[in-house]
Amino acid sequence: MISKKYKLVWISVNNLLKNEIAKKTANGLLIEKNMKEGELVPDEIINKIIEDRLLSEDCRVNGWIMENFPKTDLQIDMLKNNNFDPTLFLEMQIEDDVIYNRLNGRRLDPQTGKIYDIKKSVPSDQKIIERLEILEEDKHDILKKRIKICRNLMIKLRDSYSDRIIKINASKNPEIVAKEICEAIENPLLKPI
Repeated sequence: MISKKYKLVWISVNNLLKNEIAKKTANGLLIEKNMKEGELVPDEIINKIIEDRLLSEDCRVNGWIMENFPKTDLQIDMLKNNNFDPTLFLEMQIEDDVIYNRLNGRRLDPQTGKIYDIKKSVPSDQKIIERLEILEEDKHDILKKRIKICRNLMIKLRDSYSDRIIKINASKNPEIVAKEICEAIENPLLKPI
C-alpha cells in the first residue's frame, strides 16, 4: 500500500531470498537452509543481494521502501558505507500472540508458489486445498526464533538511527496501520523515539 501511494520500489527481502533459492545456486541452498532453521542469512550474502537491488536504476530513480533489513551491525555498515541513507525507519510494534495468530492461517501452494490465508479465503479448487502447506518460516519454533531476531534488531537500529525511528502500532487493521505510516511519512513534526 505504501509503495503504491508514494510510487516507491517495494523491496521484499524475503522475496529476494526466495528468488535466490529458486536459482539453486550454492548461495541459494545456504539461504534455504538458514531460512528453514530460522537463522539469519550470512551478512556477506544478504549484503550483496541488497546492495545490488538498491543500486538498480528503479531504486535510484524512484526511491524505495524495504522490510526486514538491516538486522546486524554489518548490514547497517553496508548501508552506511554505500550511502544508502534511509529517511525513516518504522518500528512496527506488535505482540507476539498477534503475530502467531495472523500467520497461522498462511498456506503455500507448492506448485504455484501462491500464498493463501485460509482464515480469510479458502481456494475453491479442492486439489489446491489438498496440497497447501504451512510455510517453513511460519512453524512455531522457527517463528519464535525470527521474532527474537527482530526484537534484537530494533536495539541495533535504535543505536544507529535513533533520530529516524517512528513507532507504529501494527496490531491494528492493515488499512489503519497504512494510514498511520502515511501520517508519519508526511508529517515532519512527528518526533522519532
